[in-house]
Amino acid sequence: MATKHEMSLRINDIAERLEEGIPRAEVMREFAGKWGVSERTIERYMIFANDILSHRLNEREAVLDAMRSEAITESIETTLRSTIELEARLCAIAEGLIEVERTVHTREGVIKVMQKPGYSEILRAIDKILKMRGCYSIKAKSVLSPQPVIKLVIPEELMDRLKNIK
Repeated sequence: MATKHEMSLRINDIAERLEEGIPRAEVMREFAGKWGVSERTIERYMIFANDILSHRLNEREAVLDAMRSEAITESIETTLRSTIELEARLCAIAEGLIEVERTVHTREGVIKVMQKPGYSEILRAIDKILKMRGCYSIKAKSVLSPQPVIKLVIPEELMDRLKNIK
């Protein structure tokens, strides 16, 4: 009769062999001859070894899940921060708050001038903001026409800001 320590070592040996992908029948023959025990004893050891393997697998999956979760969280935070920063910059352009450095060529040479965004830049910024927010809705013209019509839905608060821009 094996001691508890010997049984623990035997179960770990079997678990390692099973984890290596050795077939059960081969593991049974190897250890039954090596330890001089019956196949039934090896089967009982294999049950405990399977529990150990299951526990190891769960630990590995937990580590992988934690790594995946960390990577996904980092990716989301980076993307969200970038999207929010982009929208904030576009809003500042749409409101005419940002001054842009422009290069002007004159007879005297090249001059750098600070200018507020023009109407076309403001409209492009508003267009980008609305696209990011999903304010464009697509409706079909008719059943006969396969091409959709894009209807622009501008929130009232944005329309008020546009009216106030001089």
